[in-house]
Amino acid sequence: MYTDSATVAASLRLEIKALTLRKLMKKQRSFWMKKNNRIGSIDLIKVIASFSVTAVHFRNRVERQIPEVLIGNKIKLFFSTNYALFILAVPLFLLASGYLSTYSKPSKKRYYNLVKIYGMYIFIALISYHVMIYAGIREPISFLSMIYRAMKFDLISGWYIELYFGLYLLSPYFNIIMDHLTKDETKHFILVLLFTISIPSLINRFPITSTRIWFPNFYVSMYPFVYYVIGSYIRRYVNVENINLKKQILVYLLSLAFIIGTLYRYANPYTKSLEGYYQSIVNVTLATSFFLIIYKKFQNISSKTISFISKYTLSTYIVSLPIDRVFYPRFANLFQGYENLLFVSPLIVLLLYILALVYGWILYNIFELILKSLKNVRYILKSN
Repeated sequence: MYTDSATVAASLRLEIKALTLRKLMKKQRSFWMKKNNRIGSIDLIKVIASFSVTAVHFRNRVERQIPEVLIGNKIKLFFSTNYALFILAVPLFLLASGYLSTYSKPSKKRYYNLVKIYGMYIFIALISYHVMIYAGIREPISFLSMIYRAMKFDLISGWYIELYFGLYLLSPYFNIIMDHLTKDETKHFILVLLFTISIPSLINRFPITSTRIWFPNFYVSMYPFVYYVIGSYIRRYVNVENINLKKQILVYLLSLAFIIGTLYRYANPYTKSLEGYYQSIVNVTLATSFFLIIYKKFQNISSKTISFISKYTLSTYIVSLPIDRVFYPRFANLFQGYENLLFVSPLIVLLLYILALVYGWILYNIFELILKSLKNVRYILKSN
């Protein structure tokens, strides 16, 4: 009896030591992420979103190049699935922005960063447009015309940068509003946003309901704030330990099935975003459930590779258009026949993503080097 008691006591001591060690390791991981200003699971979400941009572009670049007479059920299903799997790219970025910017306040530093991002976009857009001219897919225009079009976000990939700017400027004031709301009031705020933006986007677009019901949709273009507020709510109130993984996986799969079924059923013959696009409540549930799955499953992840890629997601996004424009025609010529192109699509998407990442990384660092040189020149002039 004495031996049994001693064994149990020793076993308990070992379990306590193991538990203490796990807690210590968790604190060390948390310290490392805070020290480096990184949150591993959010970095991973941004990387997945970045890859999804390239993946969903496959449908955009290839589907309508296929003659209508060649599109059968398999091709419809392929592009419906591609769309459903990767349409969450932009929503994931917006959810991550809401999460990461929850405690941001208006400041001079934020405005400086915005000017820096604007300069980076113009620089990347000018270089990339010259690359597209060299590749023969854009007509030459004057340098002043290029600058003008870049400044008004009309040269390459401008719509997302416009969206980013507006969200970046307004988000601190949304944060101030949410700071003065209780948890229940924030839930009600999200419900109001869903009823004024996300539900009308589905009802007014979905073929069965669009001919029978019409919801007021004046505010649907404000959908970025739906995702932003949800991302902020997750940061403020969601305890990662309380996330029901099975429930979120079910919501994700149901949303995914609805989108695939809708696009496949109503393809004529090309697929259309009849679920309501980014604004739709279906895409809100799709992206939010996926976000929570990754947030829960990879809460303790710490990877230098993921953090590195995450740092360059914006520059990767900006250059994804010129990379697509340059290489997709060449892939079409290389893999004769669209069946071959679809078969090797995973390889094409992966290759284009790597190219966009490397190209974006190069241009980002050249721009940083130029900024550093200008600061040094300014310092020297001031010293003299």
